[in-house]
Amino acid sequence: MLNLLLRMSPLLVYALGLAACLPGPKSETEKSNPSLTLSGQVLSSDGQPAGQTAIYIEQFSAPELLSSSDGSFTLSFDAKRLNQLRLQYGLQKQPLRIYFVNERNNSESTVMQVLELTARGERSLGRVILQTEVLISGQVLALSKADGSLQPIAAARVLLGRKALVTDGDGKFSGTAPMNTMSPVTIEKKGFVQTLGECLPGEGVQEFRLFDSLIPTGSIAVTPSGLESFNPSFVLNYSANSTAQWVRFASSPELLQKTFEVSSPWMDFSQALKANFSKGSTIYYQFTDRDKKVLGPISSYTFL
Repeated sequence: MLNLLLRMSPLLVYALGLAACLPGPKSETEKSNPSLTLSGQVLSSDGQPAGQTAIYIEQFSAPELLSSSDGSFTLSFDAKRLNQLRLQYGLQKQPLRIYFVNERNNSESTVMQVLELTARGERSLGRVILQTEVLISGQVLALSKADGSLQPIAAARVLLGRKALVTDGDGKFSGTAPMNTMSPVTIEKKGFVQTLGECLPGEGVQEFRLFDSLIPTGSIAVTPSGLESFNPSFVLNYSANSTAQWVRFASSPELLQKTFEVSSPWMDFSQALKANFSKGSTIYYQFTDRDKKVLGPISSYTFL
């Protein structure tokens, strides 16, 4: 075989090499239906058609689409657009978020984590209900290397949903978000690892942590809420460094071992975090990386 290749012309050898590098044929599914279509109707918080509503994909500055006057919409993604999204966000960040924003009178919005980049065909999102935007107040903290105490972090950049904010001298920020929806939070500050989190509007100032290590770690907090969640009156918010992708909970630190999988399954950040709380109880939790190979430290939270 080697002698045969040596006798071939350099041009032919180059052509054979080029052919070997070309991508293989697409699957029958991709060839027959290479696009993705999402449709539905946007309704205001009173259940009436919301009228023209801006629909955004993640942090893109321009809306993907404006819904029609009756709130109906059809989002179509061809193969080129899906590849663009895949290159920007990667296959690890799925599903992507779609933001619906209507500022007709009182600002109303919602966010849905439903855009699967690997999906094809048509899918109905049904009725998308907007919610009145309410105030969220937060504070960004980090552990002091000097004494281990929590200190406020000024001039940190905070993305609350799609809103860009900056913390003040006390590490505090405020912005608006849909009333009954878990809103994503991204926090960045030079010298720290990017922090990701989710929060639901509630009473008081919500705390978010910045971390200076790539080891999967984070913190949780309980926020009062009128929603039915893991508890009728409370909901879990979290903040974690960008390496952390999963979290699990247990009633004691001894249970958080690598083999403790059935009784305490890992929860990824695309779903609402759930744990059983009662007044005075302590919950233990642990974060891990995307592949569940690097375990972070075990932390605790006491529900007072």
